[in-house]
Amino acid sequence: MKIIIRNQASVANKYIRFAKWKIRQFNRKYNNILYAEVYFKNLSTKPRKYGLTVRLGLPGSDIVLTEKSGSLRKIWLKMSEKIKTSLRRRNDRTNQLGLLKSY
Repeated sequence: MKIIIRNQASVANKYIRFAKWKIRQFNRKYNNILYAEVYFKNLSTKPRKYGLTVRLGLPGSDIVLTEKSGSLRKIWLKMSEKIKTSLRRRNDRTNQLGLLKSY
């Protein structure tokens, strides 16, 4: 799995490492992420507001999720819930259709 980080907001390195770690965790659990692209953006400076876009490359169509907040911790709390929900839905759909083989 390939993880691409685009840091346009000069976010601290600990948040970038956390993003990579979290995406690897999701890949271990759902085992179908081909690549991930994470975009950090600075939406405003006063008050500071960040934008986060995550694009997950899966077999079939990709999943694109966005979130905005003033705190990077809050962004990742919300984003991790969105990623978990969308991957769970996607996994359930593919299991119902019989497209994903269980090993």
